[in-house]
Amino acid sequence: MKNSLRDRFDNAYTPEPNTGCWLWTRASDRYGFIKVAGRMRFAHRVSYELHFGPIPNGMYVCHHCDNGLCVNPDHLFIGTARDNYEDMCRKGRRASPRGELGPQAKLTWAEAIAVRRTAEAHSEPQHAIAARYGVTQGLVTQILHRKIWWPEPGGEET
Repeated sequence: MKNSLRDRFDNAYTPEPNTGCWLWTRASDRYGFIKVAGRMRFAHRVSYELHFGPIPNGMYVCHHCDNGLCVNPDHLFIGTARDNYEDMCRKGRRASPRGELGPQAKLTWAEAIAVRRTAEAHSEPQHAIAARYGVTQGLVTQILHRKIWWPEPGGEET
């Protein structure tokens, strides 16, 4: 007879006494995986469902402990994509810095805001703004449409 999902789950992690994390010991990358109904699923999401019930559509299962291999339900919480992003930023886990701290930055935050305000006011053509700041017109368009150089969450333009 085949083991139940709960049995397979309970035999696939090891408690870590120092952190309280339940570390996934089976298939993993940055997160653990478990096969459910013929498809691979994130182990932390399965843990949440086994302990708390269904995950609402479009919601994330996030880690308080910041350990992707942890499946301890006490370390998991439901959140939106924005909640997950803000949690990551608060904890300093952003993969690469944005804005003037980014390795490819050609502008400061103040310059990016000035570019946006000038472009929004239509006081000069985008190609002229780009030439003044030594960037491409495409970059000016992206700044204008807030594709890049958008203030960090909680930040405000000055």
